[in-house]
Amino acid sequence: MKVTVNSTNGKGIKKLFDRLEKGSVDVGILVGEGKHEDSDLSVAEVGFYNEFGTSTIPERSFIRSTINGKSKEIKKVAAAQYKLVLNGKTTNEKGLGILGAFTAGLIQQTFTSNDWPDNTQATINAKGSSRPLVDTGQLRQSISWKVNAWKMT
Repeated sequence: MKVTVNSTNGKGIKKLFDRLEKGSVDVGILVGEGKHEDSDLSVAEVGFYNEFGTSTIPERSFIRSTINGKSKEIKKVAAAQYKLVLNGKTTNEKGLGILGAFTAGLIQQTFTSNDWPDNTQATINAKGSSRPLVDTGQLRQSISWKVNAWKMT
């Protein structure tokens, strides 16, 4: 979050804004998810190929489409948490955690509420379903968040 402080009569509010600017949260398939159950690929690789598509896999964006389609809701939660931090009712770390959990939940919902192309007949025959990305649930369950540490100054 970028904050501009035009004028303060003390250093306390400036320090708070500086601290808020240093916090961040990562949301998606994070490092360390390991190997995907149904292939020799990692979970991150399977996610990447589906997110962006390949010559044989249609694009089935679950991260970008969610962030773009739900940006108003995400911004509303971010603003509410930011306000709670400024009012001393929560910590920056907890506020970012709530934002991360909310966003990860939205991305996970995309797996069941989407307009992705159905699986090809060959894929349906192999896995027994026409619904993409719901075979084992591993990719969906791999969506998580991590609040990044920052130094207090």
